[in-house]
Amino acid sequence: MFARIQIVGFQVCVAILLACVSCQAQVSFDGIVAETDSVDAENKISVVYHRPYEGTPERVVATGVRPSTRIPLYTQSPDKADIPPIFGRAERTESGTEFYPRFPLQAGISYYLEIRERDAEPTVFTFSIPKPPVKPVATVTQIFPSASKLPENLLKFYIHFSHPMSSGDVYRHVQLLDANDLPIELPFLELGEELWDSEQRRLTLLFDPGRIKSGLMPRRESGAVLEEGKRYTLEIRDTWKDADSRPLKKSYRKSFTAIAGDGKSPVVENWGIKTPDAETLAPLEIHFEESLDEALVQRVIHILDPEGKRVDGDRVVDQSETRLRISPTHLWKVGRYQLRVESVLEDLAGNSVGRPFEVDLEASEHERPERYVYRSFQIR
Repeated sequence: MFARIQIVGFQVCVAILLACVSCQAQVSFDGIVAETDSVDAENKISVVYHRPYEGTPERVVATGVRPSTRIPLYTQSPDKADIPPIFGRAERTESGTEFYPRFPLQAGISYYLEIRERDAEPTVFTFSIPKPPVKPVATVTQIFPSASKLPENLLKFYIHFSHPMSSGDVYRHVQLLDANDLPIELPFLELGEELWDSEQRRLTLLFDPGRIKSGLMPRRESGAVLEEGKRYTLEIRDTWKDADSRPLKKSYRKSFTAIAGDGKSPVVENWGIKTPDAETLAPLEIHFEESLDEALVQRVIHILDPEGKRVDGDRVVDQSETRLRISPTHLWKVGRYQLRVESVLEDLAGNSVGRPFEVDLEASEHERPERYVYRSFQIR
């Protein structure tokens, strides 16, 4: 015989009245068992599920059964062959039998409780523990570039999240809106292999380069995505779910105005360097002429000490990605230091230190840039 129960509510003790074929049971929604109108009260079986609470262990209690009754618990119907019961221990009481599982029972899984009385046919009851309500926790913490004015040939956005996010359909949850909050059609390069960091907390969102580079067919047919002087909003919708299938706490919007495009490479020699005093832990400041790619600034700009060793420390990119502050782990020494910049460092339009974004790579006069650019400075 089979009867099904659903554990109701999230009380510490959730009680459900189970009855055999000849019994009727009512369940109140606050988890208290109501009276039964059973015509055979002696056949009434009451099952109470107790969640672990303040040191009290999790257990399933069957009352209205003989103390000698066995109550094995399964994750599948016990009438299937070779299905072992859940590990645990049983304790006899004056009113019935209590089962203590060795491992916690899981929400959302069906469990099968078999009542085995010595002189009666086994009766199986199935129940499940309801899953707790889904509570959103993930938020968008930052979008780079952070400036409110961005070049019309902007290459990418970096979207940072507080928690690991789901992947596979990110473009359904991101849209670029015009000044009237109307979506712009296909502004981004929709890649099958999404550009996530190793923790699934930062997404790189690329604009379609075919609509950025002049002379290419997508730009001639559809026009540039951004136009100088116009207002836009990048919207991250709260339909996006994190890695545990919980939606974002709320949508996120970043508004900006497009300014003239940028076609020049960053020039390291033009950067300002504010040096700290020797024998201090004061930060070294590097001031750029323009906003640079935040992720690349963090990764490809380094300071070498007088012995040629890299200076370790905390790094902060701020002021709309126009400044890098490096606070060393060890005291600055007197001597000549070097700023080392990898030539792959880019500005917001994809112009790298080694070459501008708009370049004919097949031209014979094109030369491969050196891997590093160096600049010396003194600490006194």
